[in-house]
Amino acid sequence: MRKVYPGCIWQVDTDNKDIYLTFDDGPIPEVTPWVVDLLEKYHIKATFFLVGDNVRKHPEVFRLLIDNGHLVANHTFHHKNGFQLTDEEYYKDIQLCKEEMVKNGYDDNLLFRPPHGRIKPRQIKEISSKGYDLVLWSLLSGDFSPSLNSDVILKKLKKHLQPGTIAVFHDSLKAEALMKSTLEPFIKYCISEGFQFKLLKSVR
Repeated sequence: MRKVYPGCIWQVDTDNKDIYLTFDDGPIPEVTPWVVDLLEKYHIKATFFLVGDNVRKHPEVFRLLIDNGHLVANHTFHHKNGFQLTDEEYYKDIQLCKEEMVKNGYDDNLLFRPPHGRIKPRQIKEISSKGYDLVLWSLLSGDFSPSLNSDVILKKLKKHLQPGTIAVFHDSLKAEALMKSTLEPFIKYCISEGFQFKLLKSVR
């Protein structure tokens, strides 16, 4: 996958024990505030890739992220698969998400993550030309998958954790149960191994 998408950021190049915790698909009132409270408990700031329509529906949760010092970024307006849209439709959806965040008081930081990691190479080229850094991941929790359980997820996360890891969880209803059962144990493990949690904006 990394060879197919060479223009994307998969991992941060560092020898330091830094980890970049990210969340996709929010903000929603049922899950996102729980994540914010847990991160506050451990004094962690994270990067949230947001669906524009959720920002529109839940501006108060959007503001909660900003007011608590987290970084918010673009995850399209409708959470559409780039493979299934025309290029024009895809770019429009990214722009709609940007406009919604700006409307709610946030200046776009030009970080973008494609939903499902599905994006065409020419879309990468065009989005990059507009100034966006495209961020994928080096460690996918799989908290959205009903075929997994917390033990399996934690074992995988611990095995593949390394300096510069970009880890993905989801503050969504679909992922809620597994995310809630794995996130805190993973955070504790990272801390015990000497890792420091960083915001993605520090690599720009």
